[in-house]
Amino acid sequence: MATLKQQYDARKLQRLQERVSKADQQVLTETRAARLILEAMDEEDLNKATQIIDKLRGMKGKGVGTLDTAIDKAVSELNKYTGGGPLTKAWAKLKSKVGIDNPLVKVMTFANALETGLKQIPQILKNNIGEIKPDMADKSIADALGEDEEKKKIVTQNILKALSPKGIFGAFKKVPYVDNMQVLAQDIMTAPLKDINTVVKQSAGGPQTDQVAPDMKDVAAGKGGAETKGTAQGVPAKGAEPSVGAQPGKGTTGAQGTTPAGETPPRGTDKGNGPPPTNKVEKAASAIKNNPDIAKGVDPLRLKAILDYLDDQDLLA
Repeated sequence: MATLKQQYDARKLQRLQERVSKADQQVLTETRAARLILEAMDEEDLNKATQIIDKLRGMKGKGVGTLDTAIDKAVSELNKYTGGGPLTKAWAKLKSKVGIDNPLVKVMTFANALETGLKQIPQILKNNIGEIKPDMADKSIADALGEDEEKKKIVTQNILKALSPKGIFGAFKKVPYVDNMQVLAQDIMTAPLKDINTVVKQSAGGPQTDQVAPDMKDVAAGKGGAETKGTAQGVPAKGAEPSVGAQPGKGTTGAQGTTPAGETPPRGTDKGNGPPPTNKVEKAASAIKNNPDIAKGVDPLRLKAILDYLDDQDLLA
């Protein structure tokens, strides 16, 4: 008869197997969405993406430290591929990074989550505070709510819930570059209302992420595939510079940060980008190595991405 510890260990392995199976489907969904977005993009989309990235830069310094940090991470990762130059000149190199860790897909997902959340803030404030008067400009949302701690929790959760990717970008369950979404929501709660108002207006202005690769709207709505726009793998968009302009950024080499076509790259494994595997990930990988049936039917190339996804969702025991 199995001991209590053996029964406990068996249940843990069973839970891990169930979670690996579900996470595998999510990773496949994210990988497919990333591929479709890249295939649908043309030079016009890249120009819109450039304006969106410039808009993100302009949103810094508004009293939301977590947002500033996330924007810096996003721009820094993109610069590894563009060298600080135009997206069109680095298109061939950007497209060589397939799957869920493509930096352009990540930045657009991040921007989409911000657009989606920030445009809901005025209504959230109206529902919970009422009219925002001029003499409240220097107050934060938390200040405006006074001593009502329960309402502060509710508003924070409303903001947190609002900051989620939508449309084709809704395939991605984690908002890139933000280590802790709860902290971001809390930072928004404590920033001056005048600065939050500025960020909301900046986010709403100019091109929006749902205008990038708009063909993908049908895919997000479950209406089937989208027509690509002549941007085959490794070929720059029409009118863009050929791959001669797609030189690596400072301190990088042409081969760094790429994954062979068709493979699903692990999350956060670029040299110098992201934390090393957590102890939980290492333990789960060891458990799977010792019990191969846990990941039966899962492509080994996806396993690291699957475990990182589970870790992101805090689903590794």
